[in-house]
Amino acid sequence: MSEPISSGDPQALEKLNEKLDACRKAQEHMKAVNAYFRKHGTCQGFPDMPEAAAAKLDVRVQNAYSWDKQPFPSYELSNNNAEIKRLQKRIEEISHSHEVGFVGWRFDGGEAIINTELNRLQLMFGGRATKEESRVFGQ
Repeated sequence: MSEPISSGDPQALEKLNEKLDACRKAQEHMKAVNAYFRKHGTCQGFPDMPEAAAAKLDVRVQNAYSWDKQPFPSYELSNNNAEIKRLQKRIEEISHSHEVGFVGWRFDGGEAIINTELNRLQLMFGGRATKEESRVFGQ
């Protein structure tokens, strides 16, 4: 899910919740692998992890140029946790905007309406612009 999720997308909340769940599962998995590694000194034997993946993580730890000698370094956990918090905030904001809604308004010479299909605010005027109005708006 590397595609950005537009707030105007009708399934935005569903997509964001799926992404949030994936991040939470990844966080729990990384923490569990790190705890297993601290206890056993290897990733070999970690439940539901193929031997090849466990061996790759062990080599990664051995060759790591860092003081943080664990399969998933602390910065990966921190970055993923920040993403979880960002997604939670975005879900809250979109939920709030759906609750509030938008109805538009009228003004002298036209009205403002919401076009949810295009995710746009449209200004509709009562008639065609005069030459002077066109000059003012640069048309």
